Amino acid sequence: MKRKDFLTLTGSLLAASAFLPGAMISSKKKEIKSEIVKVTTQIYELHLRQAWTLSRGTWTTRRNVLVRLEKDGIVGYGEAAP
Repeated sequence: MKRKDFLTLTGSLLAASAFLPGAMISSKKKEIKSEIVKVTTQIYELHLRQAWTLSRGTWTTRRNVLVRLEKDGIVGYGEAAP
C-alpha cells in the first residue's frame, strides 16, 4: 500500500467514525474491589554508566519509583519511570 492510499484510507475511517461514535471505539469498564493493607513507595535515582542522548536532551541520571503492595502476606512489586 502506498503512503497516499494509506492516508486516504485512514482519513476516511476517521471521518466515518465521527458519524458512528460507538461503532469504531468500544471500551469496557471493569471495577476491581480490593483492600490493600500496606503500600510502600521509594523514589530513587539511577546513575547511568553512559550518557543517554535523545532529541529532547542528554541524561546521566534517571528517576524511578518502586512500589510495594502487601495484603495477607502476599507482596507485589511495581515500578514507574516518569
